[in-house]
Amino acid sequence: MDAADLDLLNRFQRDFPLVSRPFRRIASVLGRTENEVLAALRRLWDAGKISRIGAVIAARRLGASTLAALAVAPERLETVAGWINDYPEVNHNYQREHPFNLWFVLTAASSARLRAVLTDIERKTACRCSICRCWSTSTSIWVSIYAKAAENRQSRQRRRPNHSRPSS
Repeated sequence: MDAADLDLLNRFQRDFPLVSRPFRRIASVLGRTENEVLAALRRLWDAGKISRIGAVIAARRLGASTLAALAVAPERLETVAGWINDYPEVNHNYQREHPFNLWFVLTAASSARLRAVLTDIERKTACRCSICRCWSTSTSIWVSIYAKAAENRQSRQRRRPNHSRPSS
């Protein structure tokens, strides 16, 4: 990646022009043509240097948002992921190598709606759900306490001595 590419990416990660021709405006600021900017972005995309160009919504300003995870049996993962995708409040989901193996970001207009969707997901999937991080004024304290309790459990589990004897 050359200096011009870095300049393009660094200067417009924030304050992306909200105009009908944003890439023309970017080109003007950078002293390039619109086609040069678009070609550079295509090249960076093809090289795997950027993964998307799009809005990032500050969800906590609009309502409530959470990062959550489900513990799903591997043979049910595709089916459950499909169900999760059916909720308009779910932004995206992904598989992780973890006991909670299906993670998703959920955004709702209110904390009550957020809890209702999470409850419905647990009911529909029959999977245990864990809230990993939550953003909203009414739920952040509850989630912080939950997260701290989980950290304490993990810390205690790590400190437990292993009483098994090595095989000879």
